[in-house]
Amino acid sequence: MKDYYFEEYQIQRAGVIKNKELWKGCGLSIEFVNSNRKYISFKKDTATVSIGHDCEVNEQIRQGDFFQKLPESNKCFIIRNDSVMLFDCNSDMQKIVEKFKLPISNINEWNLQEKYVWHKMPYLPIEKFLDKN
Repeated sequence: MKDYYFEEYQIQRAGVIKNKELWKGCGLSIEFVNSNRKYISFKKDTATVSIGHDCEVNEQIRQGDFFQKLPESNKCFIIRNDSVMLFDCNSDMQKIVEKFKLPISNINEWNLQEKYVWHKMPYLPIEKFLDKN
């Protein structure tokens, strides 16, 4: 499990949400069309990401939303039309780090005071730039 959580923290994920699967305790797994495709495959061109056990964020996410998890961080965001919502990918990351003694010295989070708030963007995003920091 330690390796799994560390890998989830390190990777970047980006794409349009295709499906979401709710687990017991409000855990959520998101399958999405992978916009970071690097090779042609006969398998579905999708990727998955698991986010924390927070029921509130699950209600906000819909199919068709653009989802991105930033690399080497706990920062995730969703874009829908002209609005963006920032959130920490795993709400239990601090507990996970302590429990599994992960080598993540400084967890990179949004540190938001208001959770799960949609913010209007001043202009529509340009799709080809969405996966850049």
